[in-house]
Amino acid sequence: MRAQAADFPNTTFGALSTRGSSDKPAQSGASGYDFDPAAIDELRLVFSPCDLQALTLRFETMCESRMLLLTQAVHASDWAGVAAEAHPLGGTAGSFGLYGLTILCRALEKAARAPDSRRVACLLGQMRAALAQGLPRVRAVCAAQGPAPDGAPGGNATANAR
Repeated sequence: MRAQAADFPNTTFGALSTRGSSDKPAQSGASGYDFDPAAIDELRLVFSPCDLQALTLRFETMCESRMLLLTQAVHASDWAGVAAEAHPLGGTAGSFGLYGLTILCRALEKAARAPDSRRVACLLGQMRAALAQGLPRVRAVCAAQGPAPDGAPGGNATANAR
């Protein structure tokens, strides 16, 4: 019962799940949860290395709290709550290049609105696995960052402008 791009006809999720948002191929693990490190490169254009590190820690904390709230909502059969928690998690995950998690979140929203409790439980487990695989990748790419590119916060253009 894995979420597939076919769950979202006529959307861009199918393209994102196979390639990501750039010319760089998305990285996919054995379980198929896609990660596109180019999303982190885009964040580097906006945030200084220190701010990006803080933002990444905040994202990880948000993921943990939303997964806890999702689990509680599932146990309470609060389908509206499940959909409400899954939506922002999916959007933010995409900002960090975790497109596979975004697809799972959208599928969870759809299953919660049905409501399809068996599918919801299955998707929640897949989301846990996607986070367990994806967060270390996000951390590694953020930690491996070199100097910020020219024009980015902390980049040469910023330093020269001072």
